[in-house]
Amino acid sequence: MQSLYKSRFIDSVLIISSLYSIFFIFHKFSGDKIPFWDFHVYYCGAEYYLKGLIPYGDPSMGVLKDCLNPNILLPVNWSPLALEILKFLALINFSNAKFVWVILEFFSILIIYYVFGKIFFKKILDYKYFLLFIFSFSGITFVNFWGGNISIILYGILSLGIYALVKKNSYIFFFIIFFISIIKFYLLVFLVVPFLMDFKKYSFRIFLTILAYFLTSYIFAQYNPEITKIYFNEVFVNLNEVIRKEPGTGIFSIIEKMPNVIYSFFNDGNLEFSFKTNIIFWLVFLSFFIIPIFIILNSKKYKNNIALITEKRKDVRMKLSITMGILIAMLAIPRLVSYDLIICLPVIFYLITRLNINKNKVIFFDVKNILFLSILIIHDHHYPFFMVTLLIIFFIYSEFYKKNLFKH
Repeated sequence: MQSLYKSRFIDSVLIISSLYSIFFIFHKFSGDKIPFWDFHVYYCGAEYYLKGLIPYGDPSMGVLKDCLNPNILLPVNWSPLALEILKFLALINFSNAKFVWVILEFFSILIIYYVFGKIFFKKILDYKYFLLFIFSFSGITFVNFWGGNISIILYGILSLGIYALVKKNSYIFFFIIFFISIIKFYLLVFLVVPFLMDFKKYSFRIFLTILAYFLTSYIFAQYNPEITKIYFNEVFVNLNEVIRKEPGTGIFSIIEKMPNVIYSFFNDGNLEFSFKTNIIFWLVFLSFFIIPIFIILNSKKYKNNIALITEKRKDVRMKLSITMGILIAMLAIPRLVSYDLIICLPVIFYLITRLNINKNKVIFFDVKNILFLSILIIHDHHYPFFMVTLLIIFFIYSEFYKKNLFKH
């Protein structure tokens, strides 16, 4: 295995950053913060649903008040279909359910680490890769583990699907996408991975997966009209307000904040575009990335080049296709949150190691080392998204202008 980087200085920074993340967690929970807070909401929502009650609504107004810790004021946002699947959480007592949840989270993180290590790096027993995966970007994996969000478990399952796709077992991948999208519908966006890999081969299976999701949702809604109506009135219709209040760290977050940032330089007060206007900007911005990537990966010249190269280089081309699919999926999630970024950490590491510009020295480090160092010392919550965007731009520029910025 090629080393991720070669620098004792970065080794030291990595260790310091890891220790800081551990300190941060202990400091965070020394007050009133409740560890695995998202799980508390999931369990209470499942318990109410199992009893035939409606778990939707503002918890500060009394919903779930007899179940939730007073310091947790998060609403239940799961669809009724997701509640139907996850109501079994409430069949066991809270302590046991929490223990099982934490174990599932722990193994999901290990699965993501192991699967993508096998896909991209072959050898995974490397302390640099492990520490970067757990503690990079302000300890993104380590900190989010303590949040208890179900996305970590879903991404663990998704990583198994991507591994099946790599091993030519695509039907497993599509079934997994169908299953996890029932829990969180926006995970359908990861269908972009096979779409970019081989549009002609996978287009019909992509269509069937989307159709199966909507048919399942529709059939369930027909048999459960009352709670479905409440869900749409209480949660789905107000989704735009939720996204505007907490837009996350992705494209939509930047679009949402940018008018006010620019306006504040010249005037006092706030300036906001409408939600629909921001959605249009988001779609236009997204198309600037998806269309070039699609053209590159599906061009005849690109595919002819694949046919002429060795099996080893075909493997690299396949990996680059998967990485672009995962990063594009990150761009496409409107409310991109830090735990969504966990699955793209190995992708970021891999693309940095494939960069073919390490001869361009800057001060004491080459470009790769600078990027790895920035991952450890820049703690802005938008920076992982910036890195995702930067690597996609590098790839588009490299392929369109034949600059060979990535080793093939």
